[in-house]
Amino acid sequence: MPVERDFIVRSWRREHGLPDNEIRVLRTSRGGYLWVGTRAGLARFDGMEWRVWRKGDFPELASDDCLDLIEDSRGNICVTTTAGLTVLGPQPWQAEFHGMGAGIGEFEYFSGLDPWEDTGQALVVAEFEPGRLLVGTPRGVFMQAGANWEPAEGDSGITSLPVSHCLQATRSGVTWVGHRNGLSRIERTDDRRTAVVPAEIPEGDTFTHALACDRHGTLWAVVGRHTPQRGRLLRWEDEKWQPAWDQVLSNGPPLFLFAASDGSLWFPDGERGLIRWFREGQTHYLFDTGRRPEFATAMTEDHEGNLWVGTETSGLLCLQPRRIRSLTTTDGLPDNNCWAFAELPDGALAIGTESGLCIHRPESSRIIAEQDGLARNEVRALTVDARNRLWIGTHSGLNVIESNTLQRVTHHGAWFATKTRVLHTARDETVYVGSATGLHRLTRTNDTWTALPVVTGFDVRAILEREDGSFLLGTEGDGLHAWQPGTDQAPRLDAEEPAAAVWVIRRDPEGVLWFATEAGIACWRGERRFTFTRDHGLPANLINTLEIDAGGDVWLGHDLGICRLDRESLFAVMDRRQERVTCVPYDREDGLPGVEVNGQKSHPASLRLGDGRILFATAEGVAIIDPKSPPDRTVPPPAVIEAIRAGGQTLYEPLTRTPRFAPGQPPVALPPGSGRIVEIVYTACTATSPEQVRFEHRLEGIDPDWIRAGTARKASYANVPPGRYRFTVRATNKHGHYDPVGTTIEFALAPFLHQTLGFRLFVAFGGVGAAGLVWRWRTRSQARLHALEREAALSRQRVRLAKDLHDDLGARLTRLVMLTDNPPTDAQTAAPPARRDEIADCTHDVLHALRDIIWVTHPAGDTIEGLAGALSEIATRLPAAAGLRTRLDIPLNLPAGQVSPEQRQALLHATREAINNAMRHAHATELHLAFHVTDAHLVLRLEDNGRGFTPGKTKKKAQGGLGLDSMRERIETLGGRATIQSTMGRGTRIEFRVPLDR
Repeated sequence: MPVERDFIVRSWRREHGLPDNEIRVLRTSRGGYLWVGTRAGLARFDGMEWRVWRKGDFPELASDDCLDLIEDSRGNICVTTTAGLTVLGPQPWQAEFHGMGAGIGEFEYFSGLDPWEDTGQALVVAEFEPGRLLVGTPRGVFMQAGANWEPAEGDSGITSLPVSHCLQATRSGVTWVGHRNGLSRIERTDDRRTAVVPAEIPEGDTFTHALACDRHGTLWAVVGRHTPQRGRLLRWEDEKWQPAWDQVLSNGPPLFLFAASDGSLWFPDGERGLIRWFREGQTHYLFDTGRRPEFATAMTEDHEGNLWVGTETSGLLCLQPRRIRSLTTTDGLPDNNCWAFAELPDGALAIGTESGLCIHRPESSRIIAEQDGLARNEVRALTVDARNRLWIGTHSGLNVIESNTLQRVTHHGAWFATKTRVLHTARDETVYVGSATGLHRLTRTNDTWTALPVVTGFDVRAILEREDGSFLLGTEGDGLHAWQPGTDQAPRLDAEEPAAAVWVIRRDPEGVLWFATEAGIACWRGERRFTFTRDHGLPANLINTLEIDAGGDVWLGHDLGICRLDRESLFAVMDRRQERVTCVPYDREDGLPGVEVNGQKSHPASLRLGDGRILFATAEGVAIIDPKSPPDRTVPPPAVIEAIRAGGQTLYEPLTRTPRFAPGQPPVALPPGSGRIVEIVYTACTATSPEQVRFEHRLEGIDPDWIRAGTARKASYANVPPGRYRFTVRATNKHGHYDPVGTTIEFALAPFLHQTLGFRLFVAFGGVGAAGLVWRWRTRSQARLHALEREAALSRQRVRLAKDLHDDLGARLTRLVMLTDNPPTDAQTAAPPARRDEIADCTHDVLHALRDIIWVTHPAGDTIEGLAGALSEIATRLPAAAGLRTRLDIPLNLPAGQVSPEQRQALLHATREAINNAMRHAHATELHLAFHVTDAHLVLRLEDNGRGFTPGKTKKKAQGGLGLDSMRERIETLGGRATIQSTMGRGTRIEFRVPLDR
């Protein structure tokens, strides 16, 4: 089986940063790093960047040719090479094995080794107990004893372990050794000495190739012949080695054995790839490196469950398990470009593709195409009716499969008129067809099916039957329509339409309606209507298809992949309890066969199966997602602090992981003066979309809250004062999962002499007198400055008050004087009551204007509740005088807060002008004012049902008003935003958004 069937495969070679393409050993450290040993150096990988150790740059490395490595209990990296052992850590050191064992016994037991050959290489390494290493060499196994090394069994034990190849420490404290003569174990005796105990193995060849201990503690071994590389799988059980599998394993390079976290065992299968073995069966995986047949040489697993495979010449492979399954042409589809689905009663899956219909079953697939009688190969719509008939809509024409027989459906019209977009089975078993020219109903006369037109004139893309028996019809470019059976009209729902193009309509178990449109997803929840867009956290506005899972979450397909929207977060945004929805995106790295999800002109492009799985049609195959086990990478990427740099020097640099600092543990010491620039370098070890990992960090004592660093992997601080600090960093993967605790490190910045407490006390007592004089001078200066600031503020207030009195109250008083000074003409004398009414109205306007000025100026009106009351009074008084109906939408419980006089004045004048425009120019009959408070803004919205206007084509007022531009200027002066929307014949909507003073 191709490995790509179950895994997403990525590769790295020398050109990507590897020291060499021949991999000798792979390990993952507890901090999440991948360590790679090659014949040309040692490398460490965090998913983004490589760091390489070579002897030319790092003399502590005994040799570039690495053979084995482990991470010991202290976090050191122990590397065996052809020149000895190197331990990389805070204090790197080497151990050479040249000449060790000379004089102990005879050289004959080296089995072919030249007695004069340099035998200083260290083959394998293990940790026998904390701080004590075991090293396997061509001369046997040696144990660390302080600064020295001694044979594992004292003076005579070395001869019993010739040419050691593998070491495996177990949970019981026993270390197993594999060598050319079989298997032995090293254990402690009662007198705290070590003893080597040989173990019997089944009859056959005795060369031990590999050892592994699985998650249950079971020990496994591969034992067989050295040349050629062949072996059998053994298991340690009932205190003896027993055969576990009768198949003979073979490989070109040395055989290896790897125990994965899922309980499986992996070993190479010659040039063909890898074998994944379970007790109940095995899978042979073939991998194509694009070159000649390749040998696998090593394996390891990271904390996310990814498998890493080293090869002999093709570098490093990462096998990421697919949690999104797929169906493609390799599974029997006639074409990878899929469009529609239907689940058949027997569990088979009908898949409409660009090259015909596929009836897919796990054991076989049946292809139906034009040569079989299909109207067209391009299948765009599928449905199963109540009598288990499969209806097939194509790019031009209809078919039905009844009793396993394919029949043609009569559908009159040109080829364009017979384009099928959607098929729907109603509750009364009627099958409806949505085509490029309208809605049709399928009827049967004798043995002939015919599609008869019901409603024509628009391109039907979606059909939903409502509880009352009517239908909602989504169209392309003509919005949403409602159709009642028995009529030939389907009026457009202008007041409720989600968008001009509606491609999918779904009803969830609670009766909420969801629409996939060209402008986001629309939601009808009772009387509430809401459209979610990119502004609310969607990855795109154009949504191709939509599906609801059993838990109520909404799944979207779009041109860049699939995403899952949390149901509760959708309603929270709809109710204004939060601003953005919780959106989890999925793409190729999650297993999608293709990121472009089809839809728009086919139905259904997504389907929820009876078992809860969801299918999505993509341009490169079928994506299958199980919402019960979503493909989210829920394991947060572990953050690692790689270095602390200060004063131009690297003062802290762990190799494998950041130690968890316990209370009272000494912090990292930074020398005096190094706080000018402090840099903390961190990373997150992950192979799953590492470029999309986001970081947050906080330096207690400096940062008041978490700092969102985005994808940056370094925090820099300038002029850090002396003291003790705690730095914490945490990483979030692309699915939003993060470690709430994070990784923490403490460091202490030492002060200079003049920064110490004693020096400061000396300076403080010595300079009390001078400080007093300076304080007195500074106090007087600040008092003068505050007086000038108060005078300037008072001057601004007076100017503003004078402007209001002149522009507003002055103009009204002038008009009142003119009405009283000018004697009426004869014609006017005939109607004195009208003139008296005009004088009375003007007087009332003067009084209201005076009250507004007093309210704006008086401190008692500085509250949000006071502003809401003033706006309500204007919105009811002015329209009532003109006969307008007013509807107010103001919360009963407004938050406490302050509103400045400038904000009150601007909102009051702008609101009055907007109402006057609605009365005098828009000829409106109804006005709606809504006022609410968000976390950071006052929001005022006014809507009328007047005749509207075309924005940008209105004439500015010459006199006597703010005008649209003046309204904007007043609001923008406050740092706010005025939005004016209007359409001829459909009213005007004005929204003022002003930031709250904090």
